[in-house]
Amino acid sequence: MNFKETLDLHLQSISNKNFDLFISTVCLDKITLIMPNGSLINNYDNFITLHKNWFSDPDWSLNYTLINTVESSEMSSALF
Repeated sequence: MNFKETLDLHLQSISNKNFDLFISTVCLDKITLIMPNGSLINNYDNFITLHKNWFSDPDWSLNYTLINTVESSEMSSALF
């Protein structure tokens, strides 16, 4: 699967609140997540707990605008 396909699947999993599909699109070997309030999550257990709780909450939705993607043979990123 290429980067765009994985990114689309990742965003679809968030929109559908599908935790298992979401986790399948995340590299769990080295987690680095910076939350909107600036707090850092870089621990597997904290990352999983946060997202399980978030996905189980029925009262949220996520709106985003894709600004830019960068792809190379070594890495890819998307800025929203």
